Amino acid sequence: MDNEAVERVTAENNLGIDALRKGKRDQASTHFAAALDIIEGIGDPRQKRQKLSTSAPT
Repeated sequence: MDNEAVERVTAENNLGIDALRKGKRDQASTHFAAALDIIEGIGDPRQKRQKLSTSAPT
């Protein structure tokens, strides 16, 4: 996965978490779905697992 894709996934995840903190579940699910769409564009399942495990905010 290139750096741009990693940045996009991270941004979508962070927006989703922010929406959850504000109680906006529908908005959060939209952001998480967008992040998964980006991840699903990766062909290698190992890359998907790696991205999912490393994209959590710190």
